[in-house]
Amino acid sequence: FLDHRLAEFAATVPAHMKMRGRELRTFFKDAYSDVLPLAIRTKTKHGFGLPIPVWLRTDPYLNELMRDLVLSSRSLQRGYFRRSMLEELVLRHQTDQTSFYGSVLWNLMILELWHRTHWDARP
Repeated sequence: FLDHRLAEFAATVPAHMKMRGRELRTFFKDAYSDVLPLAIRTKTKHGFGLPIPVWLRTDPYLNELMRDLVLSSRSLQRGYFRRSMLEELVLRHQTDQTSFYGSVLWNLMILELWHRTHWDARP
């Protein structure tokens, strides 16, 4: 589905053929109706989440990067969060198998990277 020729073709298909009311992907479902099971053609749309919390927990490089960003003196000097609270988040993420703490830590990592690229780099 990433082939540029397919994308160019899709751009030529009129909108009324791509959707029926608010129903998405009707063109695709109609085109493949003979090979797609009914369950696939009629299922509702659902999101596709990346397993970032799992990666932060299991990938040594990402785990180290997460700790370096979230617990760095540079990050702590910003004064947004108490070190003890951040350390507790990291600990809970390592011991809790849900995605909650990993998602919070990912957001904190992105915040710190944003600071480093937008604020710290200013002359």
